[in-house]
Amino acid sequence: MSKEHHSPVVIEIEDDGSRPGPADVPAIGPLSDVPAGRAMQDLARLTRHRPSALMRWFWWLFLGAISFALSIAVWDVVTGWIARHAVLGGIALFLVASLLSIIQILSLRELAALRRLRSIETFQERARSVGGDLSQARAFTTDLG
Repeated sequence: MSKEHHSPVVIEIEDDGSRPGPADVPAIGPLSDVPAGRAMQDLARLTRHRPSALMRWFWWLFLGAISFALSIAVWDVVTGWIARHAVLGGIALFLVASLLSIIQILSLRELAALRRLRSIETFQERARSVGGDLSQARAFTTDLG
């Protein structure tokens, strides 16, 4: 069993002057000298523009068709197992239902996170709109409570 420490642990180290200090560390050069990766430049170029409506429709329909085919395949397997072996079919049905429940819970959590993010962005926009006006800043802070 490990002991819980309720106070900080201090380890004394003798300082004989041989360890380097912050003044001994060489300065960091300008960041403009750092080479930018080609892959990151390509990714930035790809994400700079929103895809066309045709591409968005293509991906939506493609992923919808794949999801539909996968759903039908899973349904066929589970109903086949239920018809042949009731116990195996019941286990498969339970596992698929559990998986779908977990996916739904994770989706709801993501939607809640996006909603919180939107409220934070709204808060930031309101804070920016206050500017240097003291009366607006006081009104904004009283609205927070």
